[in-house]
Amino acid sequence: MAKEITLLIADDAEDMHAVLEASLQTLGVRVVGHAFRGDEVVDCVRATKPDIVLLDVHMPGIDGLQVLSGLVGLGVHDYVVMLSADANIEVMQRALASGSRGYIVKPYSVAKLQQMLQRYRQSQGSEQDSALVYIADDEPLSRGLLRQMLREQGLLLVEEFGSADELMQRMVQKTPDLVFLDIEMPGVSGMQALQEIKQRFPEVYVVMASAHNSLDNVKYAVDDGAGAFFAKPFDKNKLQTILGKFQAK
Repeated sequence: MAKEITLLIADDAEDMHAVLEASLQTLGVRVVGHAFRGDEVVDCVRATKPDIVLLDVHMPGIDGLQVLSGLVGLGVHDYVVMLSADANIEVMQRALASGSRGYIVKPYSVAKLQQMLQRYRQSQGSEQDSALVYIADDEPLSRGLLRQMLREQGLLLVEEFGSADELMQRMVQKTPDLVFLDIEMPGVSGMQALQEIKQRFPEVYVVMASAHNSLDNVKYAVDDGAGAFFAKPFDKNKLQTILGKFQAK
């Protein structure tokens, strides 16, 4: 029998709690907590320990995006799905970049809730077998969007770094299977980091990423040992091709 999924609803609209809970109960989900203000969420999560946090973007007290950053960044909870009537693409991108596992636009549908639950179950069933991926990019939005794309492809163990120095420090502690490395970063450049990675960790598959996909950049990356070059803005089909090469190596 499948494990029961527990969930916490954080939304300032009281009527939304009742409607959502009724919908979730039909899907076999047990709601274990309710928060009506942003500044209540962290304590409520710690007290109820839900599997999933369903979090509204605009809440009194503390904004939902700030709550999300606190939950994920402080390690309080790592499976948060945003639920909001705000369909602004920049808000969605900020949520994904801050660690949200999904974004459901109100009015929600039961089908969207089912998809959320399916993705959660898949993540729990496959994280142990997932390759470890590191992303090094000084642009938080780029890191967040790439992480979301990787999750959609079943790669769930993803860590992010804002510089090549942070990446190399982490690689000494734990070696990843796959690295996405931006070429242009402050301090140590991506090309310099690539050379060091191939010297110290030759088994790691490195994908160079850049908005400047000139022939020279691609050539230098491949000559220095990169397995692939991923041009920005990121494309889902290109990512699938890159991951196919990585899995076949």
